[in-house]
Amino acid sequence: MWSNKLTVLLLLILGPYYFIQAQEIRWQTCIGGLGYDNGMKMIPVENGCFLVGGVTSSTSGIGKGNHSDDYDIVVSKLSAAGSIIWSQCLGGSGREEFGQMQQTPDGGLIVIGTTKSTDGHGSDGHGKKDLLLAKIDALGAIEWTKCYGGHGNDRGLAVITTADGGYLIGGESGSNTGNMTEHRGGLDAWVAKLDRFGMVEKEKSLGGRGNETVHLLSEVSPGRYMVVTTTNSTDGDIKDPLGAKDVWIAVLSKNFDFVWTQSFGGSDFDEVHGYFRNHRGDYVFAGTTFSEDGDLDLATNHGLGDSWLFQITKSGYLAWSQTYGGAKSEGGNGVTQCPDKGYLLVGTSNSKDRLVPVNKGLYDGWVVRTDSLGSKLWSCTFGGEDFEYLYDAIAIDDGNYLALGFAESVKGDLMELNKEIGNDFWFFRFSDPSSPEVGLPVSSNYLAGYVASATTNIRLQAEVILTDNETLKEVITTMAPKENGIYSMTLPEKGNYSVMITSPGYLFYGQDIDYSLFNGNPEMRIDAFLLPIIIGTKVALRNIYFDTGKYELKKESAPELHRLLKFMQLNPNVKVEISGHTDGTGNVETKKMLSLRRASKVRDWLLKKGISGRNMQIVGYGMDRPVADEATEEGRAKNRRVEVEIVEIF
Repeated sequence: MWSNKLTVLLLLILGPYYFIQAQEIRWQTCIGGLGYDNGMKMIPVENGCFLVGGVTSSTSGIGKGNHSDDYDIVVSKLSAAGSIIWSQCLGGSGREEFGQMQQTPDGGLIVIGTTKSTDGHGSDGHGKKDLLLAKIDALGAIEWTKCYGGHGNDRGLAVITTADGGYLIGGESGSNTGNMTEHRGGLDAWVAKLDRFGMVEKEKSLGGRGNETVHLLSEVSPGRYMVVTTTNSTDGDIKDPLGAKDVWIAVLSKNFDFVWTQSFGGSDFDEVHGYFRNHRGDYVFAGTTFSEDGDLDLATNHGLGDSWLFQITKSGYLAWSQTYGGAKSEGGNGVTQCPDKGYLLVGTSNSKDRLVPVNKGLYDGWVVRTDSLGSKLWSCTFGGEDFEYLYDAIAIDDGNYLALGFAESVKGDLMELNKEIGNDFWFFRFSDPSSPEVGLPVSSNYLAGYVASATTNIRLQAEVILTDNETLKEVITTMAPKENGIYSMTLPEKGNYSVMITSPGYLFYGQDIDYSLFNGNPEMRIDAFLLPIIIGTKVALRNIYFDTGKYELKKESAPELHRLLKFMQLNPNVKVEISGHTDGTGNVETKKMLSLRRASKVRDWLLKKGISGRNMQIVGYGMDRPVADEATEEGRAKNRRVEVEIVEIF
């Protein structure tokens, strides 16, 4: 009896300490090259994959394609296990800084940052530093980049997509030339509304005679924008200054007129870096505070700086404000909501005291879990002997979380990775102690690619069909839209399948799916460049199979034959020549007869399926029309084929 009471009493007394280190890393990986790589933003996407963004000074690994030995902005797609599916570097010979990124409705990305380059992606720059904006498609290709700025130092820190299909960008500006038409003080908060191609529709400088910086943007409702800044001005647009550095929020109309403004913080330095908009439309902000009064008067500052969470209504009223930290320095970078409507705050800490009992190095990754009103449930540090920093997190489910940041350490929590010295993207999953153990993270296998005209390279609207090769039934169908010609299709876990890609006015493309080619990477890339239906266009049917020296169609040919059948059914006004071809070995006449019989078998199969004889003719070319070098087996294999050529259009 007394033993149970003592246990409960100890848990109540030691509760904060007990929960601080109860959370544990269940899986982790470091991603980088030989330079310094910092992960700063994470977006979950379909098939269990992630888009991540940050900076890299590496020229290998995630930094392959870096434009210099300085920092480039880097954006990558990762599998759930941290393997790189694609990676794209943005920059030039100068230094670039990552600002923010957001997924676009077409599955791609809009990415903003800062460039000091005058070449590469900074070649259309205006001054010392410029805002750099890039549109990247869903397969990792850069669609366009643009620079914004004037003669001074201008930085890009925030970007969102807008309801009208365009973008809103923000940062800070020291210019009154170029894209900036007004300059109010040292550095201005600057925002611009862009169309979908990045052209400026409207721009505005906000602030006073001090310094302002846009950190976050949100579209409160269609055409109404929230601009979240820090300011040390006491004049101009700043009507209610509070201290040395405030969080100042302005809501703008479609015409960039002020709807309302409000300052948050205390008499010292306060700033925000991340936000989450909850199910009621209210905003929860994550940042750092040095204040002990004003909006922080009920939230004690424990040290040099504390992590700070506060919630405001969509009308700008403060709902609650909470701080977290120890005797030294803490800072908050990102916040996300958990399934129970509480929040997960991530940042960094170098305290070691009653409130943060465990410090593993110089600075640790710092996680705080709260209830829906910001009251701390537990906190935890992750890291090693050097610097660790967390920028972003996701609650996977109740009790399981993903975090992204950078790690410099090689010991402590990083020891099992055997990583080299230097900063790497640090991507890890951690769990509450009550959460059941789960296996390694996995992504679903999927097909993805472009569909385009083989003659003009113009992207095409296309139908993509997955067929079960055993039953010959169509099991999955998706579309590549005309706007970008990009498709993506999640595959069944296992089986025998083939894909057909078809577009009106074009010949089809077909391929069997070989699951062994995935080899740990969930993406199989199949780009289809379709030939137009004009007289003389031909396509090789590579998946028509015969035994050596035979002309009976093998069972494995059925999927390709059904693709040809579907094409003929969709294009009844087309007449095709079905031709047989062989390699250059053996007797000429024997090979010609063999090729004719093979072509005949294909025609006969189509006739039995209802295709009219007037739509087909056959010929056997034997070894007369090679398409590859006969000196190699690979070349001879390419020469053994059945082709379909458009010979007439009715």
